[in-house]
Amino acid sequence: MNPLSINSAGKTALWCAFLFTLLSFLTAVAAAWRRETPMGLLTVSRRAFLAGFTLTTISTGTLLVLLGTHSFQNAYVWAHTSTTLPPFYSLSALWAGQEGSLLLWVWILLGYGALLLVRYRESPRMLPWILIALASTALFFLWLTLHAAPVFETLWEKFPEAPVGMVPEEGAGLNPLLQNPGMVVHPPLLYLGYVGFVIPFAFAIAVLGTGRTDAFWLRSTRRWSMTAWLFLTLGILAGARWAYVELGWGGYWGWDPVENASFIPWLTATAYIHSVMIEERRGMFRIWNMFLIIFTYILCLFGTFLTRSGLVSSVHSFANSPIGTYFAVFLGVGGFLVFGWLYMCRDRLRSVHRIESFLSREAAFLFNNVIILSMAFAVLWGTIYPMISEFLTGERASVGPPYFNKVLFPLAMLLLLLTAVGPIIAWRRAEPEALKRNLARPLLWTVAFCLGLLVSGVRNIAVLAGFFASGFVLFANLDDYFSATAVRHRNRGEHYLKSAWNLLRKNGRRYGGYLVHVGIALLIGGVMGAYYNREREVDLLPGDTAILEPYSVKLERVEEINEANRSGYRAVLAVSENGRIVETATPEISFFRGTGIERQRTSEVDILPRLSGDLYLVLAGVDEQGRAGLQLRWNALVGWVWVGGGLMFLGSLFALAPPPSRKGVRRSPA
Repeated sequence: MNPLSINSAGKTALWCAFLFTLLSFLTAVAAAWRRETPMGLLTVSRRAFLAGFTLTTISTGTLLVLLGTHSFQNAYVWAHTSTTLPPFYSLSALWAGQEGSLLLWVWILLGYGALLLVRYRESPRMLPWILIALASTALFFLWLTLHAAPVFETLWEKFPEAPVGMVPEEGAGLNPLLQNPGMVVHPPLLYLGYVGFVIPFAFAIAVLGTGRTDAFWLRSTRRWSMTAWLFLTLGILAGARWAYVELGWGGYWGWDPVENASFIPWLTATAYIHSVMIEERRGMFRIWNMFLIIFTYILCLFGTFLTRSGLVSSVHSFANSPIGTYFAVFLGVGGFLVFGWLYMCRDRLRSVHRIESFLSREAAFLFNNVIILSMAFAVLWGTIYPMISEFLTGERASVGPPYFNKVLFPLAMLLLLLTAVGPIIAWRRAEPEALKRNLARPLLWTVAFCLGLLVSGVRNIAVLAGFFASGFVLFANLDDYFSATAVRHRNRGEHYLKSAWNLLRKNGRRYGGYLVHVGIALLIGGVMGAYYNREREVDLLPGDTAILEPYSVKLERVEEINEANRSGYRAVLAVSENGRIVETATPEISFFRGTGIERQRTSEVDILPRLSGDLYLVLAGVDEQGRAGLQLRWNALVGWVWVGGGLMFLGSLFALAPPPSRKGVRRSPA
């Protein structure tokens, strides 16, 4: 089939998706306006939304075909692929640029909505408002992909000086930094997280529209919220891992504005997931929970805006474009309307119950929320302050890691202590003596752990405080879990390991959360290890050796790289540990070929991972004499960041899994 015909088909499908989504929105508004829910209008709205998803799927598939076949008549395909690009990365170019990533965004949004509509069999009164929330957001993104950032634009439409029908022999090529497996999974995971919060947001709009104030909407959206939080967590971790292995500076988090834009909604979503437990169990914090989920989704949209506005300079952001203005208007108007509506409905949303004692789980969760929101606002302020400064004074202020580390460290330590105490303290009112008994053993283990660190030579107060707080979380959660396992083992006569498994499987929401807490504790421990990082920069000729205890690194030779899509150099290094050769490392410098990226340089680092730390090797350059400039880094405990992230993923799966049903007992849908 002619590439131009395929391009036209994709554009036509996208226009039809816009029209069907508009029909879904208008019929949903008409249905919501009626006192009695008209099932006919609801059916039309629902089917139109599903048709919009189907057509957007066709449009997205069409773009993938154009990318895979290098159809350079399409301006987006020309800008982000080349004939030398491996097929794997040609398809991942779908989210490499502004236009394609917006199409992916709206496709995921419509996909989430379609999945909800296929499964939803509950209150018909809420459905029109759910569809209004979903369709209105989808219409905005569809309009962007058709007008502000058209993804099916031909070269001669984008560049009027180009001859009509022009077909370049070669494309500009994919940004070399994106030619990494981590960047293949990082953006889709992040979008699945960002967009996933549209479902609980839509239910919150339905609560405002219908006045239904029971916990039905929380039960209906619990797994949606957890799934979105899980994807956002994985997206952040995948981005951190990509930065660690691809950018070559030795770190994984630099408080970059776009990194912050994903971290802020992660914080507010974490607060929401904890806070809704109180509303489900005690009927409290109703207005607060509504605020949290609305604010979280708006922050997700803000993160998408920040990446595309051109207001920040970041390796993660897209080039400056006019869609930043459209986003600002959409966010401003939408946020004002929704928060204004929430304020007007505050009286009928007020909770009946109040906190009975500040020594209770409800109070612990409230303090938890206050600290998390304080962290979120601190990160938000540090992210937007340079833009505010530039607007007011004409000069852009610099806000770097020292600000974030100084402000967030004490808040994070308080949050970790609450994370240790929160799951153990009783509901409504805790007895001080009982709380002391429950905390005594984990506190003893934590003190012993910190004494061991002191004996081993750790003297820095901040590092000891970080290890104390993370250790307290670790021991408190493990102690409570293994105590419950021992009780089950005694009462039921099961094997101890079977009791531990059954407890986790049958009460995954609680103990899966414990596993997430343990993962966070290990991750924070990995972060604290950065205090002991060491590095050296050396110039070596073949045969020379550099020492970074306990390793010695010998340069065996320098090899030239000349492949289809890149050229460069590879240093072959013999790495010895305590005098014994343990591995051959091959860090590289690459210069990628492509019309738009000729001679763009990237570093391919080599890493020797250990749980005690990573030996991180970077080839900085090669001179005419064959001398290699090398950066040697010892990143202490960094492996625990990835181990902790893995446990957070595993714990989330247990928390999401439905408990095994009992015979003769039906579970209510969650």
